Amino acid sequence: VGTKRAVVALAQDISITTRYRGEKTHQVDFDEKWIEDPEWRLPVYQVDEIENGTTIVELTKLRSVVTDEAIEQLREHLRATYAKFLTNPKISIKLNGEALNPLFFEDWSYPPSFCPRRYRGSLKTEDGPVVRVEVIAGLTSESSPAAGEYGVYFYCNDRLVARALKTFEVGFTKGLAGAPHPKVSLTRVLVSLNGEATAMPWNSSKSDVSTKHEVFLALHNWLVQVVKSYASLSRIWMGEWPEKVFKYQTGEIEDVEIRDFP
Repeated sequence: VGTKRAVVALAQDISITTRYRGEKTHQVDFDEKWIEDPEWRLPVYQVDEIENGTTIVELTKLRSVVTDEAIEQLREHLRATYAKFLTNPKISIKLNGEALNPLFFEDWSYPPSFCPRRYRGSLKTEDGPVVRVEVIAGLTSESSPAAGEYGVYFYCNDRLVARALKTFEVGFTKGLAGAPHPKVSLTRVLVSLNGEATAMPWNSSKSDVSTKHEVFLALHNWLVQVVKSYASLSRIWMGEWPEKVFKYQTGEIEDVEIRDFP
């Protein structure tokens, strides 16, 4: 169902050919006629062999034009979304034949007494699964108000599902970090959650955080205070960033154990 939903959104004609281990090669086809048919039956054909352990998805009659700009957007999206996977030498993603390098957001400044912090702990959900939590928060080594690369980033099971959140749910509101503004554009908080898939606070397409999920709610009050503290530093030191923040390019991240996030 997920494959059908994805490919049908991209093209009118789709052919998927796959060979599992040493078995025969099979192919399924989706087209406009099949999509319009209320019947769910899908013919499967045996075809000429392809490389063992390989799946090929071919899309024709694309629904959107592929521009150079779209390719660059896709390149950055893949590099950021799957960055943690791309550090594994067994995994690669190629775009137009070019292997992609991971894109991380861990460029920190280390002002004395206000260095980045790495918080670690765990959360037990109501259904039992334990979620491992690691959060790195700090001030960045440069300001990026135009690009918007500040705020809160969520990784769920190593996949980036939310990038540079600046919503009231993560503290960007009056009385906490304040509204999004260049004054607080040094604030960056990276939240990494690992555990059972059902315990991850992601939406159905894994493209955003579900702010109603019990894990997000358990972290919420603690998280917004962390965001607030670094946003306050960014705001107070604006105008003096080169002297008080940017010149401190080396240092160590302080480790902090959290026994109880809620």
